[in-house]
Amino acid sequence: AAGRAIVTRAASIDAVDGDGTDTPLLTGLNRPGPIAIDHDGALVFVDSAAFAPASLERLDPGAALATPIAPGAGAGPSGPPRLDARALPIMSVAGLVVDAAGRLVFAARDAATGATRVLAFDEASGRIDVVLDEQQVSSPSALAFDATGRLLVADETKGALRLEPDGAVTTLVTGQAEGIAADAAGHVYVSARNHVVRVAPNGAVTPFAGSDFPGGPGDGAPATQAALGDARSLAVDAAGDVYFADFTLANVRMVDGDGVIHTVASAG
Repeated sequence: AAGRAIVTRAASIDAVDGDGTDTPLLTGLNRPGPIAIDHDGALVFVDSAAFAPASLERLDPGAALATPIAPGAGAGPSGPPRLDARALPIMSVAGLVVDAAGRLVFAARDAATGATRVLAFDEASGRIDVVLDEQQVSSPSALAFDATGRLLVADETKGALRLEPDGAVTTLVTGQAEGIAADAAGHVYVSARNHVVRVAPNGAVTPFAGSDFPGGPGDGAPATQAALGDARSLAVDAAGDVYFADFTLANVRMVDGDGVIHTVASAG
């Protein structure tokens, strides 16, 4: 929703207004995970419990209760890469984005086979397609789309990946990648632990935020001098400002167009 941030808590999903007002949208959940807004304006999210399949659910605008759209029950898939999502036991879901066709795209481990893949779910038909298989991804942790609609994957083992229109996979950054996002100008931002790098449209990789010096300056300083803990969950707003959550320092930070870092939310 405009002017609000949707955040997940331990067992709830809340809306946080610009003035810091926190309004619970859903409570009594198990362990809410990735969230997204679909083309109908509905909040789509993953809810999971320990050692049990996860479920995809949606909260329609104005509704008080969420509706399961892909229950975590049934037999594991086999055969061709077109599966019935309503009988797909998924676990360890990471990343949740909506593609141009309105499909829900997410990474998940199949509870029956153990295979980790990136899947695209069409809610209307119940069909789910394998976008990237277990040979192409290993430990995906975040997904995004770039300005041209190409899928981006942060993989903790294989690095930052981009799915090309012809089906080929391009490695943008090698090594570990935990968060990924893109701006309208074609830059891709990739986080790994205490660093964020920027990948230019020509493939050049440059430091964007984070320093190897724990005592580096904080807010109001160049982002490349700032001390970070574990940067994840990257996002870019319409102005080109880059946001990320620091899981170690329990805050949300923003790097503005001048490359200056700011803390915009904190648990402290």
